[in-house]
Parts: sequence; C-alpha cells; structure tokens
Amino acid sequence: MVWILNIFFVVGCSSDTGFSTPFPVHTLKQSNGYIKFEDHQIYYETKGEGLPIIFLHGGYLHCGMWEQQMDFFAAKGFRAISYDDLGHGKTRDGTVKVFGHEVLLQILDSLNIQKAHLVGLSWGAMIAVDFCLQHPEKVEKMVLISSGLNGWEYFQDSLAAMNNQLRQKAKEQADTTNFVELFMRNWTDGPSQKTDRLDSSLRNSIRQIMTKTVTAHWGKNWSSLVQNPPARLQLEQIKQPVLLVKGSLDALDIHQITDIYQKKLDNAYRFDIPNVAHTLTMEKPDLLNEVLLDFLQF
Repeated sequence: MVWILNIFFVVGCSSDTGFSTPFPVHTLKQSNGYIKFEDHQIYYETKGEGLPIIFLHGGYLHCGMWEQQMDFFAAKGFRAISYDDLGHGKTRDGTVKVFGHEVLLQILDSLNIQKAHLVGLSWGAMIAVDFCLQHPEKVEKMVLISSGLNGWEYFQDSLAAMNNQLRQKAKEQADTTNFVELFMRNWTDGPSQKTDRLDSSLRNSIRQIMTKTVTAHWGKNWSSLVQNPPARLQLEQIKQPVLLVKGSLDALDIHQITDIYQKKLDNAYRFDIPNVAHTLTMEKPDLLNEVLLDFLQF
C-alpha cells in the first residue's frame, strides 16, 4: 500500500523499540578513517551509538553533505554513518572495478553492522536500492531522496538534457569550473530556476563540496550499479518500508522516477517538499530531519 505524506508521522517511541534515548552532544562517540576494499581506501565517518543509519551521498558530493543529519541522528540515539563513494571526497581510488552494493557491504562488515537503515540522495539512493536487492536481510528501512533509478533512460527533461550536453562538453575541455556551475544549475538550482534562488552562502557551500570532489577525482570512476537486470526490473522484490522524498523544483526525470517507485514498491510512503530542488537535504535540513526521524520510528 502506498501512502502520500503531507504531514509528519505521529508516533511514539517506547523503550523496547531499539532506539536509544538522546545522548548529550559532548558524550557522543565518533570516529573516522579508511576501510580497505580491493585496492581502494574508502573514507568513512561515524557518530553516536544505537541502531545504525547509513547516509549515501549524491553524485559529485561527498559525505560532508550529511553533516547536519549526522549530528541530528547521533543526538537522537542512532549510530550515524556516512562514507565517500569511489571518485568522491576523501576516498583514495584504486583501479579495480567494484559495485556500489559491494562497497556498502564492506562498510557494514568492517563496522560489524548486521542491519541498518539506508538513506540515500540521488546516486546514493540508487546504490541503496541495489544493495537492498542484493542483501535484503541487512536493510531495515530505506529513504530514497531525489532518487535516480538504475535502468532509467535519462534525460526526459529537455532542459536537463541540454544542460547535460553542455556538461559533457565542459568535461571534454577539462573545464572543472564550468562543469560544476552547469551541474549546480540543473540539480542545485533546478532546471528552470534562477541561480539566485538559493541563499548565496548555501550555494557556495555546495559549490565548494562539488569543486573539491571534481578536482580531486577528475576522470576517475565511481562504483558501478548492477545492470543485469537493472533495479527498475526488480523493484517488486523490495518489501521493506521505503520513504520517497522529492522536491517540487527537481528535474522531470526525478518526478517520473519517484512515481515509478511509488507504483512498484509494496510498502512505499511519499513526502513531497515544495520550492526545493535536488539537493533538498541541504536546502531544508531541519524539515528533512524531522520527516526522516518520524518515518524511521514509525
């Protein structure tokens, strides 16, 4: 059954739910470091103790995009974990081709996690879906934010398609500055939106994250998605509760993909946020945190 959410879940949390009481900020346990996988060194961060929640970043971003979610959920009694995929952030890329779900499994195994909630933005959401299909016993609930879909043919949105062509040209010319700006115009601002829609400090913060990743990993490969068969043809296998979150200003593809998830998933919930685009995690962090918390405790 699919529920479209216009308000938060209203639920209680008793002592036998498995969710710990909030920790004072100064006592939160935290760590970071590298996990070896094949010839790659995957950078990760953890904060807090309790039921694990894994945050998977979007393309050309890195785990720093989840800072406000990491702090919030650690304080609420979760063990919050984020990491940099291949070709992103502080991860040290090797040469061996690996799948995104394999990287995520290595993270869980190395941190002795048997089961976790998964929260993914865009590219990270696609990895979460692939992982859930490969290892359903390890997934409690999933949150797919501005999600792409493995097996979807991009771009249905003509403005996004034109932007992508310009990005590819910038990539061929090794013009990282223009590449990042074009990427932000489509995904951060929204395909038909003005570049001054966002607060300048927030937009600059997102630009810095993307510029750091693009500069450090220019031309490097990301982890791979399972292509045979792609996730789009297997969605009916997912039985876990899934929350779909998207912004009204996102590209047409994301709206259509969200509709497909809603139709195909047996246990889907949906929350649409007005006047935000693809990186809504950073546009409306407080709202998103409350929505996620209510869903995960529901």
